[in-house]
Amino acid sequence: MHAFITGAGGFIGSHLVDLLIQQNHTVTAMLKPGEDDEFVHPDARRVVGDINDLGSMARAMPQADTVYHLAARSDLNSSAVAAYSTNTTGTSNVLEAARRACIRRFVYYSSMLSAAMPPDEQPVDETFHRPAETAYGQSKHLAEEIVRQSSLPWTIIRPTFVFGPRERTTTHAMFRAISKKRFVLIGPDAPQSFVYVKNLVEATYQASLHPDAQDETFFISDARPYALAEFAGKAAQAMGKKLPGFRLPVPGAMALAYLLKAVSAVTGVPAPLFPSRVRTMTRPYVYSIEKAKRLFNYNPPYSLEDALAETIQWYRRQNML
Repeated sequence: MHAFITGAGGFIGSHLVDLLIQQNHTVTAMLKPGEDDEFVHPDARRVVGDINDLGSMARAMPQADTVYHLAARSDLNSSAVAAYSTNTTGTSNVLEAARRACIRRFVYYSSMLSAAMPPDEQPVDETFHRPAETAYGQSKHLAEEIVRQSSLPWTIIRPTFVFGPRERTTTHAMFRAISKKRFVLIGPDAPQSFVYVKNLVEATYQASLHPDAQDETFFISDARPYALAEFAGKAAQAMGKKLPGFRLPVPGAMALAYLLKAVSAVTGVPAPLFPSRVRTMTRPYVYSIEKAKRLFNYNPPYSLEDALAETIQWYRRQNML
């Protein structure tokens, strides 16, 4: 197989490149102009392209068998869907370039946020269609519809909360806080769906090959949900640390988060805690992977303990804890 990957220099994309090369496939990794390729496997062919420019995309894309489209604007900083045109117009451009290249499967990376967060602790599956709560999620939902309406064979992957080596924002901040004994649990436990990045790319690879995964959408997470206390507690164990024995009540944590947000707005220093983070840490969100198990035999190879051990070791080698 010859695979073409957008977003190949990113956290998830670089792991997908690694896996495909380990499986002896030819990989063309697309990078943005000026993007660092530090984590891109040396055996990958590198091209430069801009998904916001159809001409650029068409020039960058070779005659590949499979396109994995991961490039996106993924922050939650804007409340305007139009601000996320990279996710909509960009996806249209990648699809058109893929059509011209006569690819056999188009694999699109969406998000669990393409629909509303689950209303309670009961797992939701791919039939759950409540509207997305954020502009980012709405843009991902629109992009999914663009993919579904294309003439190409497609598969849509909706990762849950992704962690692992090379992640340098949310979970890295959590692990760093745990390492420095600055992490505190908030409120009661709630089950949440996490996915280790190597479980995620394995599922992506298997789905891209399986005929029953064509023209289907899949939530992908680890084998079971975790309470944040379990996830953070086992991360602490992997570092030889312990979590504090107390928890902040939700109202107190939210008041502190708004205060820190105000201070950050004045000083420009990123806040270690903000209101949306408090909400995310304290609400349940559980997604079913039964469809992936049934249609392409998804069986996450990494346990939480092994995943966290690898992740912590990587952060230590990078002097990031």
